[in-house]
Amino acid sequence: MYLRTVKVRSSSGALNEYVRVVEAYRDNGKVKQRTVADLGRKDLLAELFPKLKRLLGQDSDPGSSEDKDPEILDASTWGPVLAVRTLFDQLGLWTILDRTLGKAKGVPFTDRAFVLIANRLIQPASEHGLAGWLETDFVCDRRGRRFIPHWHQRKRVRVHFRQLEAWYRTLDQLVAAKERIEVALYHRLRDLFSIKPDLVLYDITSTYFEGAGPAGFAKHGHSRDGKPHNVQVIVAVLTVVDAPTPEITGGVLFEKVTSTQ
Repeated sequence: MYLRTVKVRSSSGALNEYVRVVEAYRDNGKVKQRTVADLGRKDLLAELFPKLKRLLGQDSDPGSSEDKDPEILDASTWGPVLAVRTLFDQLGLWTILDRTLGKAKGVPFTDRAFVLIANRLIQPASEHGLAGWLETDFVCDRRGRRFIPHWHQRKRVRVHFRQLEAWYRTLDQLVAAKERIEVALYHRLRDLFSIKPDLVLYDITSTYFEGAGPAGFAKHGHSRDGKPHNVQVIVAVLTVVDAPTPEITGGVLFEKVTSTQ
């Protein structure tokens, strides 16, 4: 059996091409053909052909878009940044930073500060290294606009200077408003946790591990102990003293992996 196309003119005068399955056979020693099946118009079959091949268990043409695997354009990380955003909401940091950092042209200082803080909590890096993090994690401002790195190779610096300058200016604003931010954040935490402390002691120190240390927890960095070859962590301790009752409460506030940058 084989396929054959025939042209048939319709009653309206249009010339259509049809596809038929034809079988050859012998009759009294003569070769003849007969139509086994009429498959329909050729132009309509062309649209159904990829689906027909899949139905018959065959792959479609390599260049056909019907059978191509879906192409993954982006698989950015969302979770950690959403957790930091929730922390900002609960601590009232949006309002505190808006009040203390002032206004900036374009993206507000508060939204830039959010990026810097989120990066320090999730994947600590320098302002130059932050650009690579923005390619893997979905970070956006309060209007839903995503922060993306602006690459511009200039000697060893691969990030555009204007973007680096924006991060540096934000750090300048944070340093200038540091005391006001700390006071406002203290009042927020006092109200949030209903605490009435008379004295708060806070300190950080570092400790190191002999050997490899916990996988993915400790890293190499500046060593205060003179052990640059040992992986280490930074430990922060918060102690709250309540004068009416001589009890002292406190403990490890957090443990943070030392950044290598």
